[in-house]
Amino acid sequence: MAAQYTQVQAFGAQVTVHRDHVGFVIGPKFRAVNEVARDTNTRIKVNDTNKECPWVSFMIGGRSVEDIKGAHQRMLELACRAEAATPRVGMNAPNNQFQVVPIIALEKRIMVAPEDVGMVLGAKGSTLKKTSMDTWTWIKFLKGTDNTPPTFSVRGFLLRDLEEAEKRILGIAQESFNRRTVLSIHYRAPLTVMDMAGGFK
Repeated sequence: MAAQYTQVQAFGAQVTVHRDHVGFVIGPKFRAVNEVARDTNTRIKVNDTNKECPWVSFMIGGRSVEDIKGAHQRMLELACRAEAATPRVGMNAPNNQFQVVPIIALEKRIMVAPEDVGMVLGAKGSTLKKTSMDTWTWIKFLKGTDNTPPTFSVRGFLLRDLEEAEKRILGIAQESFNRRTVLSIHYRAPLTVMDMAGGFK
């Protein structure tokens, strides 16, 4: 069972590049922009709603100002390299001064059985780290108490990212449950004639 989505404080910034430079900044199969995002623990999304505009914005979201600043600087470096390779901006450079704005991120808390936590975490947290990286979310494990079960806090900016993270966590937990169930049945002692008769009366 999982809680509803809640809103949490996060930070955002923006980098604007010439439309002809978007491909360079993104890179083949989004490799360049994804590398920046992973290195800085941010989420970067292209905002290209006006196809007639010669400028395209990249929205950066992160948990800290330091992360946002690092991503902003790396994106500017990509934009400068694109301009050097294919001059388009000239004297009409957009205002890419670093400005942080408060934005809202989403959080969802996913509860799992204590027996299934280990498989969701993986060796030294490796499985959970991979889930976080693959879904562009930030996932934190919260130990259970006498009153609450173990919980995974999943935070992100896009609803589809959180939904995918939840799907993976619950899928791994289900696999762990299935394995426990199979092992329990496999190692259960076979019934004897005395068991079926109800034992001694």
